[in-house]
Amino acid sequence: MEEKVMQSCDEIPPKINQPSGYLEKDFLPKEMGWDEWYCQAAQFKNILYHSPNGFAIISLEGRFISSNPALSQILGYSENELVGMNFDHITHPDDLEEDLHLKDQFLRGQISIFKRKKRYIHKDGHHLWVQVDATLIRNRKGDPNYFAAQFQDITKQHELEKQLIHSQRMESIGSLAGGVAHDFNNILTVVLGYTTLLEKNSEHPEKILQYSEIIKKTAERGSSLIKQLLTLARKVESDLKPSILNDLLSEAAHIASSTFPKSIRVISDLPQDPIWVQADHTQIHQVFLNLFLNAKDAMPNGGLLSIRLRMEEGEFISPEKTQKTAVIEILDSGTGIDRKTIRKIFDPFFTTKEPGKGTGLGLSIVYGILENHKGKIKVESELGSGTKFSIYFPVLE
Repeated sequence: MEEKVMQSCDEIPPKINQPSGYLEKDFLPKEMGWDEWYCQAAQFKNILYHSPNGFAIISLEGRFISSNPALSQILGYSENELVGMNFDHITHPDDLEEDLHLKDQFLRGQISIFKRKKRYIHKDGHHLWVQVDATLIRNRKGDPNYFAAQFQDITKQHELEKQLIHSQRMESIGSLAGGVAHDFNNILTVVLGYTTLLEKNSEHPEKILQYSEIIKKTAERGSSLIKQLLTLARKVESDLKPSILNDLLSEAAHIASSTFPKSIRVISDLPQDPIWVQADHTQIHQVFLNLFLNAKDAMPNGGLLSIRLRMEEGEFISPEKTQKTAVIEILDSGTGIDRKTIRKIFDPFFTTKEPGKGTGLGLSIVYGILENHKGKIKVESELGSGTKFSIYFPVLE
């Protein structure tokens, strides 16, 4: 018999825009030669082994079946240590609930792929941020078989984003400073004025009570304003928790109406029933205030800032999924934006403001924050016709 010679496996791998035959046949090379099957298997194994990103096969129960060296470098565990380990063993406790929820969605067939930033616990105990891209692989019968996941260490990127967000947040406070000073001057004027009236009416108890109540309410208004500005200035990790969107929007609208020039009228149309979302209070405040400040800058001669909130059901967040969505519309009667600018408006460092009056980070950070909250944003505008920003949040069921 003539001995079969295995073909060389050094050629460039074939196109991978479609699954290879051996993948579709449960790894049995029925319609392709053994040598071709062997080479494709070896080539793909080499690609995953030498990939700079971590890669792992994970069981439906969440246990690592196999991994590549890059994942060991990211997490600090060898492949032998990872095999058999459950993902919850190395997941940050605050991120575990979301992971378990996503796993259930996978197994119920609600999703087949997801991207997520989460924290892992390195073998030496420190926390790191990782971008995870996971896919559910099914067998020939269509039943769930295992998870294929890719991991990218984004810890440095995450720290840089935190610094940029804090820097831009302080820029927002600087933009509000003039209005804050004016508002506090009014507050102090009221307090000092009624203090003088108290002295002049020391023998009239009913007037003393009346003036004391006015001073108290005025001081509380000042305290509330300072509290909200300090909340905006805080430098903290993301803290996503169930929140009432109506309240967050109302607080930000109050800051705007308290600090913007009197030539700008701020009106809000918010529903009475609470709309619950998963949100970080500080970051969502920043989203709203950034958009409000942009509206203020677009109305140098005054105008109307309109803020609306409603709940709808549709495909706002994902075209593949209908879900309840909170829709926020922020409309101004300002100068508007041309189409060329709209195409670049969320790009980092892009700004139409004069040098020294803006970093160009505001809207790019707004976009990133909403992406982390699984939300979306779009803008509609024409020169001379004002601007409308629409924000979409998935509602907690």
